[in-house]
Amino acid sequence: MPRSATATSRRPPSRPAVVIAVAAFVIMVAVSACGLLARQRSDHQVPDVCGQSAPDAMAALQNLGFVVQRQQKADPSIPPDRVISTDPPAGATAHPGSTVKIYVSSGPEQREVPDVTNLSFEDARNRLLAAGFANVQQVPKPSTPEQEDRVVATTPPASHTAPLTAVITVYVGTGPLS
Repeated sequence: MPRSATATSRRPPSRPAVVIAVAAFVIMVAVSACGLLARQRSDHQVPDVCGQSAPDAMAALQNLGFVVQRQQKADPSIPPDRVISTDPPAGATAHPGSTVKIYVSSGPEQREVPDVTNLSFEDARNRLLAAGFANVQQVPKPSTPEQEDRVVATTPPASHTAPLTAVITVYVGTGPLS
């Protein structure tokens, strides 16, 4: 049976033509991938966001392509919700998509005020200092004869939390008013 005219005119491409086509395709894919990687890999400098509000700092870092991780940290001198520092630090370079940690102030560290009632002022002061409170004030307060020269109360009250930088007022009994 003779072959039709269309079947004989369709010859498969020659081997060198296939090799050249495949090589051209591979080169095009490689060039495209390199260009894409080059755009993704361009490093950015981590900006100095210290002192900024946490939302503003996060937006600035995210606009540069960084993934932002927020961590709270007590700080007696930086107001709450303000950035203390970053990791990597400001000025360092990093790839877009890499993580930049921002440390955000939660304000001064807070602790529970210990119960110092019925102690002398000196003993109460020493216990408060040992708990981390550095600013202790004595204020006289009329009291019963048994409470004279003894702590009758504190502000903030015992068992409440307060910043370590807060003034702890210690009320010391003076005895009854005459």
